[in-house]
Amino acid sequence: MKCPYCGGELPEEALACQHCHRDLVVVKPLLARIAALERALAELKGRSLDASPRAPAGAFPAMLAAAVGVFATASFFFAKESALGKDPLSSLAAYLSSDLAVYLAVALPPAALGILLASTWPGEHIRAFVLSGFAMGGLNLAAAWALLSNPYSEFNWPWALLLFLVFQPLIFATGGWIGSKVRREPPAEGERAEDLGKYLKELIRPALSHALTLILGWIVQRYLQGP
Repeated sequence: MKCPYCGGELPEEALACQHCHRDLVVVKPLLARIAALERALAELKGRSLDASPRAPAGAFPAMLAAAVGVFATASFFFAKESALGKDPLSSLAAYLSSDLAVYLAVALPPAALGILLASTWPGEHIRAFVLSGFAMGGLNLAAAWALLSNPYSEFNWPWALLLFLVFQPLIFATGGWIGSKVRREPPAEGERAEDLGKYLKELIRPALSHALTLILGWIVQRYLQGP
């Protein structure tokens, strides 16, 4: 330790300074307490630096992603109806009316937005993803009904209810599950192989759930034929 008066180096058990000859009996306990507080403060600073950043308050990012998803899907159906109105026999109208194009318009926005949002949004937000997914599906259902219903054909309610109120929320939520796993740092090079295996195992479950949801949605699309 150092003498508080002259700064000279002293052994820890010294009761007086051998340089300036001042008594240390009174100040030594205070110096020990100050040193202990400094160590505790350094430890707290280290923990705060290691902690992950806090997530933004509320579910605004998820709701914003849902709004983008609604815009993307509704824009597709608007383009589809416009193409059919201009020339129902055109190649563009035929493509936009195909099962694959319709399903991509329903499934691709929530899948991509869910993964992208969760991979950049720190923290776990299961409730926000579920609620936003239902909001996206409900608004898309309303948009599809407004754009696709007409006096010449009946609106396909079984298709719409299943894809918009079941599969769109599930696709958005499972995409968010994948993104939350992708966001975690993989083991650094040189770490044990089992650490990498654990990381990949955590990633496989949400990826399989997401793929299964997409496949089941496609089966529903093919079976019910959509609009």
